[in-house]
Amino acid sequence: RGASSEQVRVYLDGVPLNDAASAVFNLSNIALENIERIEVYRGITPIELGGASIGGAINIISKRVDGDKAYLKASIGSLATRKLAGAYQQQNEQSRKLVSIEHLNSDNDYAFLYDNDTKHNVNDDFLTRVNNDQVEQTSALLRYDWLISDTQNIDTRFKIFDKDKGIPSQNNSPEIQTRFVTRSYDLLSQWTASNIAGSHVNHNLKLGAYYADEVFDDQLAQLGPYQSRLKYLTRRVSLQSFTQWNEKDFEWRLLLGISREDFDFDDVRLNQQSSRNQRNSHELGIDYRHYFLKRDLLINLAYRWQDVTDRLHYAISSFNELIEQDDQSYRVSDMQLGLRYQMTIDWLFTANLAEYTRIPTFFELFGDQGLFVGNEELLQETSVNGDLGIRYSNYSPGHWLHNASVYMGLFRSEFDNLIVRDYGASGIGKSDNLASAFVNGMEVQVNLNPGEHWRFNFNMTLLDSELSSEDDNFDKNSLPGQYGEVYSLYSSYHGAGWQLALQQSYRAQMYFERGNDHHGQDIYRADISALKRWKQQSLELRVDNLTDKNHIQFNSRPLPGRMYLLTYQYNFN
Repeated sequence: RGASSEQVRVYLDGVPLNDAASAVFNLSNIALENIERIEVYRGITPIELGGASIGGAINIISKRVDGDKAYLKASIGSLATRKLAGAYQQQNEQSRKLVSIEHLNSDNDYAFLYDNDTKHNVNDDFLTRVNNDQVEQTSALLRYDWLISDTQNIDTRFKIFDKDKGIPSQNNSPEIQTRFVTRSYDLLSQWTASNIAGSHVNHNLKLGAYYADEVFDDQLAQLGPYQSRLKYLTRRVSLQSFTQWNEKDFEWRLLLGISREDFDFDDVRLNQQSSRNQRNSHELGIDYRHYFLKRDLLINLAYRWQDVTDRLHYAISSFNELIEQDDQSYRVSDMQLGLRYQMTIDWLFTANLAEYTRIPTFFELFGDQGLFVGNEELLQETSVNGDLGIRYSNYSPGHWLHNASVYMGLFRSEFDNLIVRDYGASGIGKSDNLASAFVNGMEVQVNLNPGEHWRFNFNMTLLDSELSSEDDNFDKNSLPGQYGEVYSLYSSYHGAGWQLALQQSYRAQMYFERGNDHHGQDIYRADISALKRWKQQSLELRVDNLTDKNHIQFNSRPLPGRMYLLTYQYNFN
């Protein structure tokens, strides 16, 4: 819906993963082996997820325990990709235990056509392979659930992640050795109680702790202008209380939360701490839902409040000078209104209107004491989003259509004080509130299940966006990085132990930057997979990017072409 990565919040089991330093979470740092399911909220998000986000939210649910199981899985694929994974889980009347481990490494040395840094001269282009793009990562998930009674349980999960990633240079030099290393530990313990004291009250209490140690190693100055070994340390603790009170015609939801996040930026090579920032946050969320017309009509009113204080304890510039910075305080107050009307057994109408706010990150406020300058005068990004939708659903067992639904929706978003990045002639960047914008769009979703074995899902999103800026070079331009047309079609067959799937997508009408001078490449992609299951074994072949086209990125090397992955799994249960 026209939002940037910074404007989308990512959660793991309801706990935000976006940090105060950069606001963007790298999804590749979550191992697929440890995921149970993924919830996507395009517009309004549930109050229990805390502060609302302009671009919606993604809630990743970690793997749950379901009976006694154990398996081993091994994969080999293109670009010397190797993966080994395994899990063991056990369940009894009072407890559930889970251990899941995954290790992955890949040379990632795919072939692409290199333009030799002369974009307008095709005569010196040549085929080569990417250098220093290898990756090795290990992740583990430990989980213990204690079933206190039929209405109460305590579950604790601990996630460990370690990743060592090479970083290729712009000119694809074979000599480059620059790396980025990530190590993180994520702990969550929560108590859940339903129907407390025989009432209609449910409660959830979450205690979370997160620690991440990241190192950017460019000691040979192969990417940056000078030798560097930079360390980023993030520590976060949070406590969240969520209460739900259900009655026949209404429902109350109350969220209370508090968190503290510390972010240290150190220059390891010079043996000095470059900065230390702290963000303290308090939040309140109230959601009231009332049902009318025998629960066919639902009206939902929600209010979110957040108090945030940023403190800069210490900062030294790249010139070894003390930087004077002031503390920052923010007050966020957002309202949301929703309506849901089940007109008939088949027809459903929905409407939503909401306010959103995004607080600037440490990176935007204070810079990195190097190639990026901070801007303490940054204002909060704000947005008002609305959508209208109608859905038709039909379930007719035995009929050729069997199960089908069609959704069509219209949405509009109006942004103010958009935070954008500008770069001067010397290459030094700075964030600023340069523009406002609006986005109009339409969404279409079609889900068909003709019979028990076939499934088809079609999605279409059309966007029309426009920037409003005092700079004539940007005024009336389209939002950068957003595709104006996105289509996807997923089809699959399940039967006789086979699962076959084909996924196709097409994206068009995108500009890389605010000036709209560089038009993005239209992208068509097709992926297929074939999975065969036996009693205790399974074998899957995946082929991604069937057309074998290296899609072009802005000021960067093309993306990989066709890739294969063969996976064998053995189940011990």
